[in-house]
Amino acid sequence: MFKSFILLLVSVLSLPAVYHTSVKKESAIVPSYRIENICVLPDELSETSGIITFDSLIWTFNDSGGEAKIFGLNTKTGSITRTLEIKNGKNSDWEDIGQNKEFIFIGDFGNNDGSRKDLRIYMLPKKNITRQQSQTIDALVIDFYYEDQEDYTPAMFASSFDCEAMIATTDSLYLFTKDWINLHTSIYSVPAKAGRFKAKHTGNFNSEGLITGADINSKDQSVVLCGYNLFYPFIIVINDVHQLKEINRVDLEEISGSQIEGVCFINDNRFYVSNENSTEKQSLKRIILNNH
Repeated sequence: MFKSFILLLVSVLSLPAVYHTSVKKESAIVPSYRIENICVLPDELSETSGIITFDSLIWTFNDSGGEAKIFGLNTKTGSITRTLEIKNGKNSDWEDIGQNKEFIFIGDFGNNDGSRKDLRIYMLPKKNITRQQSQTIDALVIDFYYEDQEDYTPAMFASSFDCEAMIATTDSLYLFTKDWINLHTSIYSVPAKAGRFKAKHTGNFNSEGLITGADINSKDQSVVLCGYNLFYPFIIVINDVHQLKEINRVDLEEISGSQIEGVCFINDNRFYVSNENSTEKQSLKRIILNNH
């Protein structure tokens, strides 16, 4: 998909932006960073997408047509330690994973051509997750649609309603779109409970690339996003996602060409990131922001 994106981006960069934003970067200082390679991930996870840390493991999955399973990985070796299968799940296009105190959420909302009418999020009750090496679990389901989408005509890599990133709070889920048209991201919210809901538009800003993953810091509610553009992958840290203030962007030029798909907090200035098999093998890395 990265090669298709490069070809598309050459033409997209000349298009006028659809959305306008008043968001300003409040700090002129771009944080410096360093990257530590942790491990290459197993071949079974060549299309690894979102990541979270839970129960002393990193959890991930394969996107688009993979099995309805998430995998718990050793944080040092990347080896698969546990497998959790969703009994009532289907992996149409899983793209991100998030959590709050009660649930793990898996977003089946990949929508490259903007035509899907079966967008959903699976909710896995943490109280039902054991430490068995292999487990099957029933999930609760959130079905949703975007409140401002009226046209579902397929338009491959030309949709404003693709999504690969999600964060979870106590009572809400926030989705960050992967807007192929103008390389912005729009933010939508749905309740963090089972049912069918209208995803409400809450804001947007110029992400200067395609957003592919997200996580929230449970301590201070700051948010980290990851993504990539024609030149390099990047992460964006937002200190106030509701007001879209204090947005700090870090371009990861050191790993240019890497298709970063997942990100999660380790602590305030450290993050795990994962990339799927593209210009390099699927792997797990640690990013440290030195001036954050």
